[in-house]
Amino acid sequence: MNRNLPEIIKSYEDYLSVIQEKASSTVYSYIVHIMLLMDYLKSKDKYQDLKIDERFMNLIELQDLYGFLSYVKKERNNSSFARARKIASIHSTKEYFCY
Repeated sequence: MNRNLPEIIKSYEDYLSVIQEKASSTVYSYIVHIMLLMDYLKSKDKYQDLKIDERFMNLIELQDLYGFLSYVKKERNNSSFARARKIASIHSTKEYFCY
């Protein structure tokens, strides 16, 4: 990725590529989806001043994810298939951080 990723996201990226041996295109997609979620959350008052770290990840609630899915549907015109891919990325990320 060209972007400076938070350390916790870099760690997750390493986990996907090294431990889970995901294809580089899959890793890239997961990271893009997660960073889109992070950008969405950082636009909200609750998360605005927080650093993206393990504490940040643990603060994410189901309502936040519903809001994100609504955002990508309405504002980014994502199809149900595109939203399903984002849900898979988020699910994988939550599993990683619950480890």
